[in-house]
Amino acid sequence: NALMYEELKSFNEHLGERVRKAAAELEATQQQLFQAEKLAALGKLSAGIAHEIRNPLTSIKILIHSLADPGATESSREKDLNVIESEIERVNKIIRQFLDFARPRPPSLEPVDARKMIEETLALVGYEIESQGVELEREDETNLPPVSMDREQMKQVLLNLILNALQAMPGGGKLRIQTALQASGKDGKTSGAVDIRVQDTGQGISAEIQNKIFEPFFSTKEEGIGLGLSVAQRIVEEHHGRIRVE
Repeated sequence: NALMYEELKSFNEHLGERVRKAAAELEATQQQLFQAEKLAALGKLSAGIAHEIRNPLTSIKILIHSLADPGATESSREKDLNVIESEIERVNKIIRQFLDFARPRPPSLEPVDARKMIEETLALVGYEIESQGVELEREDETNLPPVSMDREQMKQVLLNLILNALQAMPGGGKLRIQTALQASGKDGKTSGAVDIRVQDTGQGISAEIQNKIFEPFFSTKEEGIGLGLSVAQRIVEEHHGRIRVE
């Protein structure tokens, strides 16, 4: 029995050492994979931003030649300058969104009334809602608790969703925003988390591309950059939340 005990003890020590070695090798492999994924993502982002910036730069180059044309009129020069200014702003927007995605600022959390945050965001797009003939419908659950969030970051998320909804309804429609306390577990007890839903009556998103809409630089819009929903997803996840599309 004593001999068997010693053999078993030696076997356990040897097995423990092998498990520790295997765990260390697995962690090293995971780190390598993670680094490779980061490099691949960085390459994809770099290729995307290069592609997005190339078009406005090409336009600016052509318009500069047009400005230098001796036969150009004051009216045509003014028009060209306006387009150049617009294209420069587009490049600035692309870079700004890229930096928001690539170098995110950690959220500064504080208790915030979700309904008040929504009201502040809607105030920014009130003119667009009215001018497009879109009907706004609100449905808020009473007695919602304050939610820990970065107010400005979550307004950025909500603003992106609302603008996407408005762009999906160029001829008018209904924009519905709901807030509700999230249920948790089979007993129906609340989790303290809040659901915010943004719904529109546009044509919707086809099933084929629903799993792509959060990818960087993926956009179905001709003038879209494709970073808005990627940034929104990152912000929501940094708040330990979840964003999804139906």
